[in-house]
Amino acid sequence: MEGGEVERRGPLGGDLKGMTAGGSGRLRTVTKDITQTKKMTANALGAVSTTGAVLLSLATNDVVKFAASATTAGKEVDYQDATAFEVGQVTAGGPFGANLDGITTSATGRVRLQAVTGDITDTTALTGQVPGAWPRTSSGSP
Repeated sequence: MEGGEVERRGPLGGDLKGMTAGGSGRLRTVTKDITQTKKMTANALGAVSTTGAVLLSLATNDVVKFAASATTAGKEVDYQDATAFEVGQVTAGGPFGANLDGITTSATGRVRLQAVTGDITDTTALTGQVPGAWPRTSSGSP
């Protein structure tokens, strides 16, 4: 997909076949999970799943800034990037009526982040279950 906004409503989740956005990419699904089968590239990537999980874990993703929300009990945010990235703010626009800040899950939702090379920096809040030391680098050290 070229461009930047995707919104899915109804019984289908969002299974993305890849995305390239020069600015911000904004993904939102009302039901089911957000998943991917190809690389995502963007300056900023935001993903909101109202009732599902955000599962964007391909090691080829290349995003500068990432934010996500999966607030249904037990649903997780899982993101992996090929290089260093920042957990930050994705500005409102397209399917986002307001800015998306950091990463939010329910009290029972897990947050998993990994940068294959480089570090993960955080300029906003993380809420939910964040296992172990965070952020982690590709070597697994905090």
